[in-house]
Formats: sequence, C-alpha cells, structure tokens
Amino acid sequence: MLVSDANYRDVESRALVADDFIRVHEQPLYCKTKEKTFQTWGADNGEGYYEEQEYENMITTHKAIIDDEGNIISIVGQGYNVVHNGDIIPDY
Repeated sequence: MLVSDANYRDVESRALVADDFIRVHEQPLYCKTKEKTFQTWGADNGEGYYEEQEYENMITTHKAIIDDEGNIISIVGQGYNVVHNGDIIPDY
C-alpha cells in the first residue's frame, strides 16, 4: 500500500506518480501486561515471595499502519481496508 502527502496533485499541479507515495504495511498491535502474584512457601503463615509474569495480548479492535522501517504512521480500526497500489496508479 502507498500513502501520499498530497491530495491527487502536489504543489506544482503535476499528476502524482508512484515515487510520490511512501510504502506502508499493516501490522497487528499488542498490549504488554505485567502481573505480580504472591506465592507462599507452602505453609499458610503469610510468608512467601512475589512472582512477576509478563505477557502480550494481541489487540483485535485496531491495527497499525507502518512504514518500511517499522515506524508507526497511524493506528486504524480493524475494519480499515488497504487500497492496493495498482488500484490508484495503474503503472505501479
């Protein structure tokens, strides 16, 4: 998918070409969660230690639009559809 900073024509009023667009990709989003739980030593005397777990959950309602270098350009809803390059610029 390609994205342009201009709407159909740039400041010089020339037609847009493929080089006027940057290449972008869709990528899922994840939420990192840390959870701390208390573990007892076995006896119910209140002694023990805290154990920390870290895990990632995929966010199913949104996705990221990123450039070739992995920089996030936008966060969009899951229903957002990508337009293929050839639909906009037939010569692409």
